[in-house]
Amino acid sequence: MRAVYDFCQDGASGPPPPELEGAFMVKQYGAGAVFGRTMRIREMRTLSAALSVWDAWHARARYRDKDGDKNYAEWAERNPAPNKILNEARYG
Repeated sequence: MRAVYDFCQDGASGPPPPELEGAFMVKQYGAGAVFGRTMRIREMRTLSAALSVWDAWHARARYRDKDGDKNYAEWAERNPAPNKILNEARYG
């Protein structure tokens, strides 16, 4: 998931990593249209993990503290599960 994290960090410029592109396509068109078959559990987990990194990264980017400032430490304290997702994606 490091590629998804890096894609978010780089401002989502260029083509998304395959797992994130696949997740976006399945979300928009459905698994049957994208894969032409039922998805395997590994595919589901991979696409779900990619979306989790995407969602967590954007939630952190939108977060502002009571003064209206970005405060990643406060966000991490208030959102331990998404913070763990980002740390695992970034550091492995």
